[in-house]
Order: sequence, then structure tokens, then C-alpha cells
Amino acid sequence: MTTFPGAFSEGPDVGVAFFRAEQGLYRSGAAARNNPGEAAEVARRVIHHFRTRPGRSLGVVALSQAQAEVIREAVDQERRQNPGLDEHFSDDRLDGFFVKNLEAVQGDERDVIIMSVGYGPDENGKLNQNFGPINRKDGWRRLNVAVTRARYRVEVVASFDPDALRPSESASFEHFARYLKYAKYGPAALAQDTTDDNALPESPFEESVLEVLRGWGYTVQPQVGVAGYRIDLGVRDPRWPGRYALGVECDGAMYHSSKAARDRDRLRESMLTGLGWTLHRIWGTDWYRNRAAAENRLRTAVERAAARSAATAPPSGVAAEVPRTASAPHSPTAAPAPRRSSSDSSVPAQDVLANSSEQRVHHELEQLRAQLELHSDAAVSDSRPRARTDQQRRQRGLTEQLEERAALLKAYLTGDRRAMAGTVCPGRLVRIDFGGDQQEYEITSQEPHSTEVEKLSPFTPLGRALHGRMAGNRIEYEHDGRRVTVQLLTVRD
Repeated sequence: MTTFPGAFSEGPDVGVAFFRAEQGLYRSGAAARNNPGEAAEVARRVIHHFRTRPGRSLGVVALSQAQAEVIREAVDQERRQNPGLDEHFSDDRLDGFFVKNLEAVQGDERDVIIMSVGYGPDENGKLNQNFGPINRKDGWRRLNVAVTRARYRVEVVASFDPDALRPSESASFEHFARYLKYAKYGPAALAQDTTDDNALPESPFEESVLEVLRGWGYTVQPQVGVAGYRIDLGVRDPRWPGRYALGVECDGAMYHSSKAARDRDRLRESMLTGLGWTLHRIWGTDWYRNRAAAENRLRTAVERAAARSAATAPPSGVAAEVPRTASAPHSPTAAPAPRRSSSDSSVPAQDVLANSSEQRVHHELEQLRAQLELHSDAAVSDSRPRARTDQQRRQRGLTEQLEERAALLKAYLTGDRRAMAGTVCPGRLVRIDFGGDQQEYEITSQEPHSTEVEKLSPFTPLGRALHGRMAGNRIEYEHDGRRVTVQLLTVRD
């Protein structure tokens, strides 16, 4: 099968999006085996579709026949309250609206498909991972059929967070869980390679750290792969088994295999934190020379990471989930509608920069472009061969650094990188307490947009440690060979 990339990878009319039902509860009794609360959310999405995309065809796919039936009832109820939309509910074989179960959708194709999981937490909050046909050996084939029925967009509606799913021995279920994470988090979810549950630590140092963590009662996975990099130890979240609360980096083989200090310290860490990782690095010298202090820092890092997770909605709760749109391949005939502005109600407000922060990012980007032009025109002045080579290498390194920073800023402006509310990212202002001395900074690698605040470069140890953190966090970083702890007081646009 050949797929063609669409010109529009994100937006309210294209891609893959995840919605969590506010009142979704799975009824497991023999007379029910359905989820009326989730069905009501699906029906609302159906009405929203025909109000906002009247020219697009729509189909609904449920994982079970019982769920398909309760969805039909919910849609009929919404239709009675919205008689002006009746013209969109035609029975046309090729473009008409339908609600079908997973087994019956083969051969159908619509512009947009809404997929209802149906299965989910019961009234006691227990999430049983028996998802009917998905758990079967060929369940991945059925999933593939469902999600490839859409020409432009798939909307996944579920009554739980994808991170609530526990690892399973069923390969098909694992594919399903990864698809749900992709629907919620976008391409970042696909950057995580398949992890070998039987992977072993790569050094005695890592084995020692692993034993300590497991001795504290945490579930730890060695050698977690992310986008070609391996995190030495991944500590699973106690409340959200499907994700990692903390990545532990040991000063071992992976660290030394990086080609340059800039790569391993700045690029690698920024990439991993951009993929949602919270990282804690342990130096081998600290671990062996001052074991007690190193263990205390590790325990503090794990407990803080778990506490941050506990502050979010519980995995089996029913709180509404803001949709996250991810890119999806399109058929050769696809011609997606233009993206809507960030004022569209279906675009998550907290995932984009506010106007003030966006202006600061534009200001930094303009300075970076000027710097890049200056470096591209700069001539190497030294005539001595070795000095000339060193000067060229420094210029290339600086140019790469500027280009990387410019690409990151562009990603935030276009929405390819998420600017989660309340977290440190380019353009935002942070107030830090240095043991009683409070300072406010703009996160920028160039001159700040306002002369009223100082700049804090993301390339400094403190700037790197702050990335992605929230107000109230205590931040540890290295300064002049010693470890410094500061308090992040506020993060604002």
C-alpha cells in the first residue's frame, strides 16, 4: 500500500484527535455491555461535525455491536433536538452517515470517522483491559480496517486516558494502546521504539541503580528506546502504568557514545524533554563516592515526578480531555480544507503560545536570522592552517546551534511543538528565587523583548534544567562544578 503525505498535517478538519468522554462508564452486565455516557459524547461529536463540516461525509465505528446500538439511540436523540441538520443524515451508500461495529465496516469509506472505544472503567473505576475483538490475535487487522476508513480525519472517543492502559502480552492490544497514545500526543508517541521487557542494564553501575529503585518498590524498565536514543532506566508511573514518570540517565555507555558534548548535553536532553520525559542524571563518581547523597537525590527526583503525575486527572476518571490533533496520512484524492485559526473552539488553547509570548518568540527568531546571515557571510580570517580549521569548526558549531534554536522556535509558532500551559518554554517569563534573591527572566537566547527583564538562555545549565518545568518546582543544576537548587516561583506569558 502506498500512502501520500497531506499538505495539512494538523487542524480541526484533518489528522487524528483524541476526546475523552466526560461521563463515560462501561456497563459490563450481560444485558448491557455498553457505555451510554461515551455514546452521548459521540453523538455530540456527530452534531458538531455536521455543524462545522457540512460538506464532509461521516461514519461512526464502535468496537462492539452493543456500543453501536447505544450510539444510534444517542444520535437519534440529538437529531430530535437539532432538526435543522436532518439533511446530513442520508442513507446514501457511498457518502451517507452510518454507525457500524468493527466487524461490519469493511469496504466503507468516509471523509471523517469517529471511533468509539466503548470499553472503559466501570462504576467503581476499575478498568478491565478486555476490549473484545481488539484482544484477539488478529485484532490489529480490525483496528487497521477501522482507522483507514477515513479520508481526512479520525476522532477517537474513549472513557479513559491512554496512559491508564497497562502493558499487555497481546501484540494487538499493544498496537491499539499505541494508537490511542498517538491520537492524544501526536507523533511524539511514535518516537518511542518498542521496548524489550527483558532488556538488561548495560553496566554494573546501572544494575546498582536498578536494584535501589526496585528496592523502593518502583517498577523499572531498563533500556527504554526513544527516537534512536536509549534512556538507561525508565521508572513507570505508579498511577499511570502506561507511561514513565522519570527517566534515569547513568553516566555510562550511552552518554559516552554521543559524538560531542553539545550533542549529549543540549540536543539530546532538549529532544527527550520535548517528547515528554522528565530526566534525572546520576554521575558515576557521585554514586560511588557519596552513595547516600546520590540516593537521596534520586529518591527526591522520583517522588517529585510521581507527585506531578498525581496532580493530574486520575486515569480512570471522567474529566473531559482537551483534544490533541495528530498528523495522519491521506489518500491520493485528499484535498484538506485550510487550517483554522487558533481561535477555533476545537483547537486546544493551552497548547499554543499567548500573543505576548508569541511576540517575544518572533523577536528572538528575527535576531537569530540576522545572526545566521552574519555567520554565512563571515570569512575565516586566520591564515594558519590549524587555526583556520579551528575557526571554521567553531563557526559551524555556532551556526548549527543557531539553526537548531530557530527550528525549535518555528515549531512553537506553527504548533508542531506544544506550549503546555504553565510550563517553561521559549518566550515565557519566569521568576526564580535564588535563596531569597528573586529575579525575573525571559527565556531567550538573544536580547529580551523588553528591557525590564533579564534574559535567561536555554543553553545555560539553568536554562536547560528549567525547560518544561512548572511553577512551584525546585530546580537543580550544575554551576561552577557544584550543585545549586533554586525555586521556580512563577511562569507566565
